[in-house]
Amino acid sequence: MIQVVSHSHLQDVGLVQVRTNPLPGRFPVGVCHYHAIDATRMDEQDRVPRQFMVSAFYPAEAREGAVGARLVDIFEPAVTEALEYLTDDLESETKEELLRKLRSIELQSARSSPPEHSAAPYPVLIYYPAGGCNRFANADVCEALASHGYVVLAMDGPHDASLVVFPDGQLCKGPLQGDYISPGVGDVGYLLGQLDELNGEGILSRMIDTKRVGIFGHSRGGYIANISAFLNEQVKAAVSIDSFLWGYMSEGTGLEKHPLDFQAKVRSMSKPLLRLCGRPDGTDPQKEAEFCLKRDGGDFIGDFSVVAFPGWSHSDFMTTPWSCGKGYDLVANQSRVRADAAETLTDILTTFFDSRLRGADTDQLHGCIRRHPALGVATQAAMK
Repeated sequence: MIQVVSHSHLQDVGLVQVRTNPLPGRFPVGVCHYHAIDATRMDEQDRVPRQFMVSAFYPAEAREGAVGARLVDIFEPAVTEALEYLTDDLESETKEELLRKLRSIELQSARSSPPEHSAAPYPVLIYYPAGGCNRFANADVCEALASHGYVVLAMDGPHDASLVVFPDGQLCKGPLQGDYISPGVGDVGYLLGQLDELNGEGILSRMIDTKRVGIFGHSRGGYIANISAFLNEQVKAAVSIDSFLWGYMSEGTGLEKHPLDFQAKVRSMSKPLLRLCGRPDGTDPQKEAEFCLKRDGGDFIGDFSVVAFPGWSHSDFMTTPWSCGKGYDLVANQSRVRADAAETLTDILTTFFDSRLRGADTDQLHGCIRRHPALGVATQAAMK
């Protein structure tokens, strides 16, 4: 079951900080929120049916007076309680300043804006964030992709994010314990199974092309994206952003730690993958891309490309991390924003998914990287 969450309780508070990058595409963007409950799976940490939250960014009609989404919307209907939990161990002056900032940040999407059907149905992209981060950790990238004509479903699972708030006001707190792979992979699989329902009624009715599906994720979300792509034929292409390939630190790629039947599936299925890797500062971007391709490419028979990002830290790939983390980690995330990150990531992701889901020239990725000379790209073509 997946149900839209009412926005009737959302309140505007404080001053507004309007972000002006990295949009634009040709469409304005709306955002709405869903609550998914998979009664067939048990949450092993809470011993209740598995549930998770999804925010959908989508092409929207241009409307004057549309109400802008806020960063804290994902904490409704318990914003005050959520922010108190995330900041409860901070000194009072630091806490008050941070609370004012978090409540004031406005996104560039509009709350539940009417969808734009003129170019529908649109390809759909699933986004899974890094461990400890929530579904708005790359909100501006999700918005930008939606402005280019994608429906983007950003998700976070219980305990995987530092905090998830459910529609009944329940606060589900991190960290995730035990198995850190299969719960998220299961959530992605369940969400894929709900696409027809989302497309059948409500805000996203007739908006989704269920035959054109991609997935991307950062860190933990990156290997969840890779694994999900090979477990679900519906997923046509995947991008992992600065992550282990398969979720395990290993002398190999980590694939060897998975069941043999999954290993066989990966090595026999042609599935386009893109890997974005932060690399040491001052290194040659092209050599770094070729090194990563040689190290990781043996797992795949399909198209596999690596883009190297010398000088990018792991956190540089989070473009709107301000509500992620707790306590002083949350404070640190206020300054962990690289100025060119959102624009660069949007350009690369749009180019890749356009080539895999819309039939654009697959060589455009190399042209895209030429627009970013500090990066390098290496590609392994699919086996014939």
